Amino acid sequence: MKISDESIDADKVDFPMTPPPANEVVPTVIGFVEHFEPVAIHGWAISRDRRAIQLALRIEGRDLPLEAAWVERSDVAEHHGGQFLVSGFRCALDRDAASAVRSALLTGRSVEVCASSVVLPNLGTVPGASELLEAEPLMISRRSPDARAVIESWGHFTVSGWALVGGAAPNAYALVCNGQALDCAALAGKRLDVAQALAITALDTGFEIELPGYLWESVPEGEDACIEIRSGEVALNAESLVLDRARAARWVGEICRMHLGEERQHRLLIALEHVHFGRLGPYLDDDTRSSIRQFAERMHLGDFVVGDDLTARGAAGLPVSADVQLQMWRALRALNARLDGGLRPMRPDLQAVITEHRLEGQVRESLLLAALPLLCKTGEFSGVREFLDFARLKRLESSHDLWEMSLTPPAHVLDGDVQRAAEILWRMSQHLHTGWLNTECVRFALEHTLRLEAEGEAVPEIAEG
Repeated sequence: MKISDESIDADKVDFPMTPPPANEVVPTVIGFVEHFEPVAIHGWAISRDRRAIQLALRIEGRDLPLEAAWVERSDVAEHHGGQFLVSGFRCALDRDAASAVRSALLTGRSVEVCASSVVLPNLGTVPGASELLEAEPLMISRRSPDARAVIESWGHFTVSGWALVGGAAPNAYALVCNGQALDCAALAGKRLDVAQALAITALDTGFEIELPGYLWESVPEGEDACIEIRSGEVALNAESLVLDRARAARWVGEICRMHLGEERQHRLLIALEHVHFGRLGPYLDDDTRSSIRQFAERMHLGDFVVGDDLTARGAAGLPVSADVQLQMWRALRALNARLDGGLRPMRPDLQAVITEHRLEGQVRESLLLAALPLLCKTGEFSGVREFLDFARLKRLESSHDLWEMSLTPPAHVLDGDVQRAAEILWRMSQHLHTGWLNTECVRFALEHTLRLEAEGEAVPEIAEG
């Protein structure tokens, strides 16, 4: 699930007109960043003392000079004086600077734009994680009497492009990997540019196809995956996409370096599939290998990968169909496929996956624990009782694992034991450097505590602690 930031229309921002009090220090340099992305930054800035402004990109306290093209901004001049007409700036970032911005945003480090050492507020939308993972351009075209298609890019186990089959957008897509037909998850997208260029009414010609990890099952060790995209019997790429294990391992590493969040979790689940089925362990660097192990443990998929080379358990002769970890992976994949990115209730989807996959015992409980942060985010944690015994959940407060410990405060708050929840939160605060934290569970506990206080059901001193 994703929450997208909403950009602010800078042209509609009311600039300050009232002079500040006499005793208030007036900043010499003022301005705003209005558009921000790794390759381009736009905005405006003025210096009241009319000195030349030097722009810089500040990443974790380190400044990188920016070259700017200065343009006229009549709106700024109207508010601040005609002498500031040429106050708009447009910066095109070179490859090194763009790479530094992308890397910083992916890993959660601070990125700021400064004008003569003054940080400019950003009114634009900061790119999301999925936008920052740089795709590799392909532009593989296919044109025939019955189909037109372009595979535009791929990267991090996703292929993007557009297709028109029989004069309409395809209803479904499929993959063929080394001769083996595979189902795949595909998202349709509106492509007004394609509709205009081809003079057609069909808008949903865009697609984003997820490459499943089990495609490697049809690829012998030492060979590459040769992938064809189809709509029915129609091939959409004129030449196969060739995915080798070194490229797949690089994609896994880049996903592992993403900033913590739901986008990273979703992509790590796909990456874990490729590590498992593609036996990518020997191709991973030490940091990536460590991240994959940690993620597998957090998702209760610890046995899905084993050993220093992360070899799949199935390779050891164990029946994959009986593997509890494989059951867990399938359940997580099924739940992921049902979630569409909105903030709608997810309990019906969770119940459907449990029923359809006939989950019980350890696998059922592990899936529920993995879903708790999303249930907190959608406000459905209070309904967890019908799935999970709160007494068993509360036992995790004694865990030395920060992720497991952070699952428990919501249960205590719902049971009215705000004091115990506060104690756990305090204990967690002493160990933030030791691992991952479920921020959605913490937020749910705090918000519910404030609600109880407002209703007179929580002691204010405890609620504030």
